[in-house]
Amino acid sequence: MSSILKLKNQFVTWPDTFERKVMIDESFNELPFCIGYVDGTEIKLAEKPFEDPEAYFSRKSNYCLKLQAVCDKSLKIRHAVIGYPGSVHDVRIYNNCDLATNAESFFEGHQWIAGDSAYRLTSTVLTPFRTNAGGCSAERRNIFNSNFSKYRIRIEHTFALLKERFASLKELRLQLKNDKCIKKACQWILTCIILHNILVEENDATDFDIFNDFIEDADNNCTDDITLGAADITAEMKRNAILNLMKM
Repeated sequence: MSSILKLKNQFVTWPDTFERKVMIDESFNELPFCIGYVDGTEIKLAEKPFEDPEAYFSRKSNYCLKLQAVCDKSLKIRHAVIGYPGSVHDVRIYNNCDLATNAESFFEGHQWIAGDSAYRLTSTVLTPFRTNAGGCSAERRNIFNSNFSKYRIRIEHTFALLKERFASLKELRLQLKNDKCIKKACQWILTCIILHNILVEENDATDFDIFNDFIEDADNNCTDDITLGAADITAEMKRNAILNLMKM
């Protein structure tokens, strides 16, 4: 693990300015100016943590650690936040990470990443239209949401592939007794991510049939217990502009 972790800065990297431009050019007919897809997943724990176990108990009734990741269209993980307790909501994890707090270092121009409806709509994270969204017809909302979901699901595919390749992530058999144990668990997850990215870069053959069962159990985040705040008006205008480009 120690040797593999030294490869992190080589294999888990955010795309630079040139690579982001290439990504946009290659996927403009899918989601214009989109450079990635974000979501969170649970890394289930085989045993109840020793300290503050309630914090690790998720809405799916599992003791778990959270993994938030951004992948690209090749299913390579470009950014990861690892180790929040299972009770922490995805949107809080995102709001506290550097993609949100230091967005200018990761995005420029019209660039954005795609998140599900659990995330807050911002100028750098676009989400589907809600059913009660105003200022847009139901037909236009459906056009955007259908196309959006078709490609955002790549992050679900990434999680499915990661856990299928490294089955330990389906139920991590490490006892969380203290901070040292938590650190080891996070390093374990990161090691699997690095190896996953190496395989992606090596064009390792992928059986996409494995995704079907996983998608049925994908995270369907509810926002009832969290205040997301009002959507940014600029972000709403940006989403409408992206919709117009899709129709063109």
